[in-house]
Amino acid sequence: MENGVTVKLRPYQQEALDALDAFWDAGGGHPLVAMATATGKSVVIAQLFLDIYARFPQLRALILVHVRELVDQNFKHLAQMWPDAPFGALGINCASLRRRDWDAPIIFATIQSVWKHAQKLGPRHLIIGDECHLWPKSGDGMYRTLLAGQRELVPNLRVAGFTATPYRLDSGHLCEGDDKIFDQVVYEYSIADGIKDRYLAPLSSKVPKTDATIDVSDVAVRAGEFVTEALEDAADGNDIVDAACDEIDERGKDRRSWLLFCCGVKHARHVARRCAHEVFPQRR
Repeated sequence: MENGVTVKLRPYQQEALDALDAFWDAGGGHPLVAMATATGKSVVIAQLFLDIYARFPQLRALILVHVRELVDQNFKHLAQMWPDAPFGALGINCASLRRRDWDAPIIFATIQSVWKHAQKLGPRHLIIGDECHLWPKSGDGMYRTLLAGQRELVPNLRVAGFTATPYRLDSGHLCEGDDKIFDQVVYEYSIADGIKDRYLAPLSSKVPKTDATIDVSDVAVRAGEFVTEALEDAADGNDIVDAACDEIDERGKDRRSWLLFCCGVKHARHVARRCAHEVFPQRR
């Protein structure tokens, strides 16, 4: 790229870009790329914009995510790979980041910040959805409201999705059904592929020793998934947290760090407090 920096993509990342290019060259509309978590979707998205902008410098695009952390991550990847981008070419629209850009040709946005403002964003020829398994397949939610508004401005709007899981529990595969947004999966790179190619570490599962388990029998289900608040309440019992933290300490005593997945902020703080002050205070 003349206007970018040299980035050595992994082979599968280049394959994903080639698949998108071939799909659009053949007249396709709305592709979906399924890539496992930690395989570098944000790098592929950044390179995609570098490639497209080199061919279509008048392109106006929007990258939609659901949390500010992904806005920041995706924006930084493109900014790093395109240090000499034209002034004002890249923008952020995210209320929690206190950035409300509307006119930049390429805008990274949280859906919550822009879904009511298709007209204010102006015509966008390409919309990229990161974590697009969160997009509903029907109804009048935020994503579909914005897409409908943009299609009024750009009837031949293209939409591309990136996700690690191209399914919704409540409605099935994202590329199936009368109300689907995406036409087909044009490229897929799974966890198994990443492990085989040595880009991901092999999985090593352990059977818990404790009998303290989360009882989900009374946890409400909405749209095919557990209600977050109810699941957090079920997981946040003292006996469960104590047993889990004791086992974390036993299994990880020779490790320098851990990554723990909790059911919510309250649960995470409980686990962190228990670990930091009672299980291994010497490691604080």
